[in-house]
Amino acid sequence: IREICVKDAVIYLNGTAVKFKGVNRHDSDPVTGFVIGPDQMKKDLQMMKENNFNAVRSSHYPNAPYFYQLCDEYGFFVIAEADNESHGTQSQYLKDSSWENVSQRWNERISDNPDFIPATLDRTRLCVHREKNRPSIVIWSMGNECGYGCTFEEALKWTKQFDKTRLTCYESSFYRNNKRKYDYSNIDIFSRMYPSLEEIREYMEQKPDKPFLLIEYCHAMGNGPGDLEDYFQMIYQYDQLCGGFVWEWCDHGVYRGKAVNGKEKYFYGGDFGEEVHDGNFCMDGLVYPDRTPHTGLLEYRNVHRPARVVTFRQETGELCLKNYMNHLDLK
Repeated sequence: IREICVKDAVIYLNGTAVKFKGVNRHDSDPVTGFVIGPDQMKKDLQMMKENNFNAVRSSHYPNAPYFYQLCDEYGFFVIAEADNESHGTQSQYLKDSSWENVSQRWNERISDNPDFIPATLDRTRLCVHREKNRPSIVIWSMGNECGYGCTFEEALKWTKQFDKTRLTCYESSFYRNNKRKYDYSNIDIFSRMYPSLEEIREYMEQKPDKPFLLIEYCHAMGNGPGDLEDYFQMIYQYDQLCGGFVWEWCDHGVYRGKAVNGKEKYFYGGDFGEEVHDGNFCMDGLVYPDRTPHTGLLEYRNVHRPARVVTFRQETGELCLKNYMNHLDLK
């Protein structure tokens, strides 16, 4: 049984203010691609639990159905996201190709085009209807990085009318242009990607009426992520900052057998002889393709440890512990 709501811009779950210690996850495997079985899902969720995550975002589409059943069983909070991503449409031919002009017209082709309302509603309804009975899902997300417009206004309106028991978010609601004032009334959570600490602080100083969620933060490419401790301190400084979801869980390499030295070999952008590629851009996870942890995952586990020593008295040997778990007593 779970009840989630917002009071005074703070998210409460079963009466307790909660912090989401989350990660973005794709259905992905270096051998089977996006065809994922129970053992692969269990491996991911087990490792997430062992490294102090309590939440998953199904970026950027409904994941394999069995995944949500496991989230119910293991006790994760889930952001279920509809399969909607059209941010590539900002790259379009315009006589005036300046960013000032392009940014004002990013959403014209799809997100603010009434012709796409039926298709957008269809994807939203498919997402919600398929997983509406999963208690682990506490938030519906309308999609990823599409700009904003009439299509999402309608999708959010339908979602709130259909399901009043969960919250809604959509990161691209920060998008603005000069054409008209958009309707954000059906968005419960203001979510941002990779905001600076200063930007978060500025939002909090405005005494917001909606919670703030880092739906993507601390990009885990290469030696990243950095700043985990800084973001942790800010998340617990403000009640309205309900946590965040690290980008992302795993590197998306393709298994290619063993190298001469006997090590397993993984290919990514450019390794297949293709001319157009994004290099190592999809190698941006907390774990390698075979789920070996990056150092960033080890850092995350330490930063988000369930309890911390906050004071120690040398003369008496007394420790004071602070509990960072949402619902469990340290006893």
